[in-house]
Amino acid sequence: MPAVDLPRIDNFRTRPSSGQYLADAMTKPQQPADSADSKRSGTFEELGRKLDDMPEVQRAEAALRAACDQLEAAQAKYRDVRDRAMSELTGARQKNFGDLLAGVLDFVRRNPGSGIIAAVLGGFFLGRLFRRR
Repeated sequence: MPAVDLPRIDNFRTRPSSGQYLADAMTKPQQPADSADSKRSGTFEELGRKLDDMPEVQRAEAALRAACDQLEAAQAKYRDVRDRAMSELTGARQKNFGDLLAGVLDFVRRNPGSGIIAAVLGGFFLGRLFRRR
């Protein structure tokens, strides 16, 4: 088998470190873009203008904007409901049992149909919970 000549790396200690490359990059002024970079940039801008003029892209953009508006409206509604629920829960925590019972009785007086339905459902679930097996 013939011997393979590999290049020798004798100067690995004299090469600059990666930190030196970074320091050089930060201190040297940047070179202006050559004409190939400016051509590429012009091509991308032209492609962007062509894409913006396509009706499919315009419809997708309009749909995306409408979805963003709906999301913002839903977020505002969520914050409103969350704030109201937190204030109700805070008020319920500060009341004692007598106040809660008075509130329930007042609700039943104002809404007798809802009170009857709630009593029937509550009785059904309590009956299922405590039935003999």
